Amino acid sequence: MKKILLLALMTTFVFTASFAQCEQDQFWIDNYVYGVFPYPPDEDYDDGTVSDGIPSAAVGVPYTFDFTIIVPEVLPADIVSSLTGGAIEVDLPLDEVILTNPNDTGIPAEFSFTTDAEDWTFVAGNTYCARIAGTATAASAPVDVALIADAISPALGGVPYEVSFDGYTFEVVESINTEDLNDINGGISNFPNPFENQTTINFFAKEAGLYSINVFNVTGAQVQALEINAVAGENNYDFDGSDLDAGIYLYTVSDGINTATSRMIVNK
Repeated sequence: MKKILLLALMTTFVFTASFAQCEQDQFWIDNYVYGVFPYPPDEDYDDGTVSDGIPSAAVGVPYTFDFTIIVPEVLPADIVSSLTGGAIEVDLPLDEVILTNPNDTGIPAEFSFTTDAEDWTFVAGNTYCARIAGTATAASAPVDVALIADAISPALGGVPYEVSFDGYTFEVVESINTEDLNDINGGISNFPNPFENQTTINFFAKEAGLYSINVFNVTGAQVQALEINAVAGENNYDFDGSDLDAGIYLYTVSDGINTATSRMIVNK
């Protein structure tokens, strides 16, 4: 069952051309001084939690995913030391960071990569977003994804120093037809979908009784478990997804014997 949930959840990656629609996550802006978020998989955040990286994509399933990019006004001494091979070990003012490989990130050719930064230039002291979006037509093995950029500081004479944000992976998996799972109790749906915080789950119950609603993330892990008293006939349950991260989720409605399954998309 977990394998089915995982395959049904996986979604498609593409940095969409409609970059104006990408959104910065205020959480990262409020809690970090600089960086690209989320971190690559298995890297630790300041609060001790571990990043899941970028969710996978699934064949035939549209997907969008937004990065938040925070550009500092000052390059910390440890980064300056790394860029200069230890020749300079002090904080230095930063002018801008320019992405040099927007068309060679490692993302499959079916996908595009866009940002709200003009000409791929990220100016110091500002925040930006970038988006993966699109639909894959074939499965592919995991590939390495890296963003390569030039950091330019006036204190270094305007000479560009290469920085890389690597360690990301991107995978497209086979999808399944969830309609085959939705022949129980008339199937289920939710509206709006995509949604930000709230959506209404609609399903038809042949009999009144206790029903469970379970929500799973892209790894197949259960993230919410609810029980509701359904009436015979049409039911509309107001679902609170405010605690969910942006992404694609699989949810099930079950009477304990029969189960119907569908997808919900959270955009934040």
